[in-house]
Amino acid sequence: MNDVPSIAKEIIKESRNMTAIQSFMASETQISKYRAENIDCLELLVSILLTRLSDAQMVTNRMGDSQIADCAQDIIDEFWYLRLHEIVFILNEARKKKTFNRFDQSVIFECFNDYCQNRQSVVEESRRFKMEKEEAEKQEEIEIIKKAYEEYKQGTRKPLISSISDTKKVVIDKEHEYNTFKALYLSKKEIEKQQNQQQNDEQGITNDA
Repeated sequence: MNDVPSIAKEIIKESRNMTAIQSFMASETQISKYRAENIDCLELLVSILLTRLSDAQMVTNRMGDSQIADCAQDIIDEFWYLRLHEIVFILNEARKKKTFNRFDQSVIFECFNDYCQNRQSVVEESRRFKMEKEEAEKQEEIEIIKKAYEEYKQGTRKPLISSISDTKKVVIDKEHEYNTFKALYLSKKEIEKQQNQQQNDEQGITNDA
């Protein structure tokens, strides 16, 4: 969190029109992790988000800078298990709330409590969505493997790994042959995934430097 205002701006942009489920799934990092790393930056970030909400409210009674800072600290302490995009979602929803010409910590915490009371349903729905997505990706991968295997058998596709042609020179049944091909295929995909991740990590280090 070196450039907190820019981070806040980016999170606000990413969170525009997000649903509760999308905000939960946007990141797996709880704010408690950021608190442990740099609480000052986290407090500043949440304060910026609160100030943005305060500026959007057409009310007479609103919080001052010190009250916003105190509110940010209390949010971090009490709702440490939330994720940054969830906080932005809650504050975006707070814009729609009737405040009766006041905007203070009690109004904000009411919005947070309303969300957290229903958060378990958001978590469960997110898990279901993730499982369905993973299953769809798994089925897509299987179809790709089947197609690649058929091309390999017909001689129109070269082996993905040289060792596939060096497999034991014995007669094996089709299921064993298919499983061997599948294992080699998935191994190659995993290697590519790890290489891409390493390149991304190295690129991230370069950018941070």
